[in-house]
Parts: sequence; structure tokens; C-alpha cells
Amino acid sequence: MRKEDVRTQSPVHSDVVATMETRKELARLLRTTFETSSDARRWWQSPHPMLNGVAPAVAVRTAAGALQLRDMLIALRYGGVV
Repeated sequence: MRKEDVRTQSPVHSDVVATMETRKELARLLRTTFETSSDARRWWQSPHPMLNGVAPAVAVRTAAGALQLRDMLIALRYGGVV
């Protein structure tokens, strides 16, 4: 991309950047929390009671949901009950 193109683009809102970073972190946590990708996929696609019965794949669509998922994955990774 040329320098002029960068200057004419709209700045990315900080909430968008934060959400993108949270989603990157979620992907990393999924890879490191579950033993297999199929286990991670099953968890990601299954409704969860801590998410009011929605699947993580749906909850991630909001910033609050993404943060809640991050906390859940961290708890799972370190032996918490989720």
C-alpha cells in the first residue's frame, strides 16, 4: 500500500482494535486450552449455560461476549470449572 493510501483511510476506532485483539487472543486460547481442534470446535459451537444457552461462536459477536469468552477459556485452561 502506498503512503498516500494510508493517510486517506479512516482511522480504526479503538473499540474495533480492542475487539480484534481479543479475538486473536481467543483463537490462541482455543488452541492452547483444548487437546484437539475437534474438542475446541465442539466447545465453540455448543450452547453453554454460562452464556445463557448460546454458543461461544454466537457470543463472540459482541465485545462483552468476547471478553466473557476470554475469561471462560482462561478459567478452563487453569483448571477452573466452566
